Amino acid sequence: MSKIKPLYQTIIDHLKEDISLGKIRQGDQIPTEKELSLKYNVSRITVIRAIKELEYSGVVERIKGKGTFIKKEITSLTDFIQSDKEHLKIISIIMPINSDTSLELISGIEEACQANGYALSIHNSVHNSFEEERILYELDKKKIEGILLYPYYQNENIGIISSLLIQKIPLVFIDRRINGVRLPCIGSDNYQGCRNITNYLFGLGHKNIAFVSLSERYVETEEDRLSGYCQAHIDNEIEINKAYIYTRYGSKVNDLNNQAEIALESLLSLSEPPTAIVSVCDVVALGLINKAKKRGLSIPDDLSIVGFDDILFAEHSDPPLTTVKQPRREIGKAAIKVLFDMKKGKMKSVPQNIHLETELVIRESVKKL
Repeated sequence: MSKIKPLYQTIIDHLKEDISLGKIRQGDQIPTEKELSLKYNVSRITVIRAIKELEYSGVVERIKGKGTFIKKEITSLTDFIQSDKEHLKIISIIMPINSDTSLELISGIEEACQANGYALSIHNSVHNSFEEERILYELDKKKIEGILLYPYYQNENIGIISSLLIQKIPLVFIDRRINGVRLPCIGSDNYQGCRNITNYLFGLGHKNIAFVSLSERYVETEEDRLSGYCQAHIDNEIEINKAYIYTRYGSKVNDLNNQAEIALESLLSLSEPPTAIVSVCDVVALGLINKAKKRGLSIPDDLSIVGFDDILFAEHSDPPLTTVKQPRREIGKAAIKVLFDMKKGKMKSVPQNIHLETELVIRESVKKL
């Protein structure tokens, strides 16, 4: 079976051809990110990946306020194709890239890498453990200075990870760890963030508050959020109602929208339905809002719903979503700092967990009772 070329590589190859044919000359400005995105029908993140690869290869340069240009000092296409990578120090990030939240995290990592004279290679695991494993094996063959890994799930790729550690390649987890491997993990304080937003609901007079997660497998970060939800009940001396906790662990989640409808039906059919729902993430919250409105419910007049993450759509949803904002850029910078400390042999002083403070973002999806 032939290997499918990544979308970003298609953009790079086309630009190579344009240079070789003289369509783009040294010093010329290349199309904008938006223009490339429309031309190739790809996401902005894919375009940014292509431009970053070109920049790291010494082919293009960004001029603030003007755009991206072909570097004037490139002498031939050969320089483009056969860049001297032996002297290029590279840090790799492996994560599922699917939203503006990914871009913000990557921006923080890239900024910290550049400040320390390193290039960043970005690898999309597409929420697939097999693809994550393939990328890890690929990086194992290359001269990588360090790896930041946002694991898909628990310990499915512990074999290749242990191989990398045996070779003394520094590795830091982002957001969640892998069981059985003692390595630093950098992420948000999911526990306190969910505790804060649940306490916010209690402060507005809500007593019957549900928690909804639609993940089919156990995720450490989501478990921390559930713990924060539970602790908020204890803070307010309110007994936790097990019927209000809706999770899908161990079940196959084929359609998120369908599962959101099932979750809503399950909770609203209770003899004493909740007046508010804490969603494990914004995507789930927006799905619940959509299904609630289709049932004729008004948000927040009939039901208050909150999320976690503060994705781009949260601010522009109807109504705008009250949620918890993660410090994604700061997480990226902190992860690089820890990675460099490990490279300098400061492993003993590196903490196993760094949980950065979240922020409660109050919008219009919650009603005071």
